Amino acid sequence: MKDRKTVMSWLEGLTQDDWPEWHSDSEVQETAKAALELLKEQEPKTGHWIESAGDDKCSVCGATYSDLYPDYQYTHYCPNCGAKMIG
Repeated sequence: MKDRKTVMSWLEGLTQDDWPEWHSDSEVQETAKAALELLKEQEPKTGHWIESAGDDKCSVCGATYSDLYPDYQYTHYCPNCGAKMIG
């Protein structure tokens, strides 16, 4: 996968009025695919708290919180990875 700066530069090139002169259809398609891949990475992850020997763990990142965050059960997101906690 391409890095964010590279994909952003490709997208900026496609915003120019003369982009058809400089970019082929396959390059435009590759740019769109790379941009979509980056956007999908940013989609919020969902998880739940897993009970594990008194310390509940995030199902996404595995971090435990019962000692550090005594009210973690009442949060809607993991304080470590930001995953939305469901159920």
